[in-house]
Amino acid sequence: VSYSVEAYCLKKIKSDSSEQKLKDVCAAILNYGAFAQKALNHNTDNLANRGLAECGYSTDVPSVEIPVVEAVTSGSTEGIAKKSATLGLEAATVLHFRFKLDAGMNIDDYTFTCGNQTLVPEFYDTDEEDGKSIYQVDMTGIAAKNMNKVFTVKVTKGGEGDLSVTYSVLTYLYNMQNNNRVGDLCKTMYDYHVKAKAYFS
Repeated sequence: VSYSVEAYCLKKIKSDSSEQKLKDVCAAILNYGAFAQKALNHNTDNLANRGLAECGYSTDVPSVEIPVVEAVTSGSTEGIAKKSATLGLEAATVLHFRFKLDAGMNIDDYTFTCGNQTLVPEFYDTDEEDGKSIYQVDMTGIAAKNMNKVFTVKVTKGGEGDLSVTYSVLTYLYNMQNNNRVGDLCKTMYDYHVKAKAYFS
């Protein structure tokens, strides 16, 4: 969280003209930013939520109940299989879908789609166990209010096959909420989603 975001949020929180829902989402942004700094060990001497206490907001981990959103993998497409799906925490909210390609197959022969959007796969890594290539497609630009949205990536080869992987930001947040490194971040991220959804509704 940059200083400009921190300054903007604190200005809105302190303003008598700001509605309560705006103040709440601004506080949630700063809390989320601070716990991201802690989880990633980044600039922890200047936490984004350092000015919240004087405004009457808690800087503790929020008490939340993250709903269960199951990850689902179904179908199959020749020569390729799901490797994993996860949430990237280092930058903007992005979901990573990773697939393992069989030896002798060409990634250019495969089409990856999510709804009406065609996704471009990029080489990610080589599997340590079997040496197969792992490719990744991303869903980016997920707004805080839409973290509950479910995305389904479908993979076909020459129009054939029905491999699909369904995942959501909330899938990751629920599964990782008790993790020692990112658990608190997951809870503040979900709280940010709730406050954003309330503000924009």
